[in-house]
Amino acid sequence: TFKHHREITLQIKAYQLLIKKKQKNNHVNTKEKSQKKDKRRLAIILGDSITKDIKPWEISKGVNAKVINQTFSRATERMIDYVKPSKKERTNIYILHFGTNDLRTEMSAKEIAEKIIKIGSDLKTSENEICISEICQRGDDFNSKAMDVNKELKGMCVEHNFFLCNNENIKPSFHLNRSNLHLNTKGSRILQNNFLNILRY
Repeated sequence: TFKHHREITLQIKAYQLLIKKKQKNNHVNTKEKSQKKDKRRLAIILGDSITKDIKPWEISKGVNAKVINQTFSRATERMIDYVKPSKKERTNIYILHFGTNDLRTEMSAKEIAEKIIKIGSDLKTSENEICISEICQRGDDFNSKAMDVNKELKGMCVEHNFFLCNNENIKPSFHLNRSNLHLNTKGSRILQNNFLNILRY
């Protein structure tokens, strides 16, 4: 009957309105969650092959921050162009770990440190922080030069108001693999914890 048909039509319209309302609420909830997620600090780790085994999702669990780890197997001088695409307006802190691939070159310890600081300066804004991670100790003939670079970095970080990540707790006898250069599993874990402690400040 016409009356029956009209009741069914009204029921369908009511159901459609209910569906639209639910979809609207879901959209609002998704948007709110997205906005809430965006409020977290963003920390980007830019490093050479030494940082390849860093697990950013584990660091994220320990701090109120989204952590991204980007690895570049290049000398520091060539790294300047590679890290430019990583520059994001909302990044709160960059952790830079470079210099390992420069130790075999003819550059002095001071020159290597200056290249690393240059990258930090290029990424620095009034809205973010820069942390320079010390070169890890090595088990080869270039360890002395690495430590000289670290000494230069300490002074330069003070001058530029950068944070410095101290990695002296990484020991060649216990935390390097057979290459005497790259970190073993324990060494990577310690470096990761060092980064975590920086982000807890």
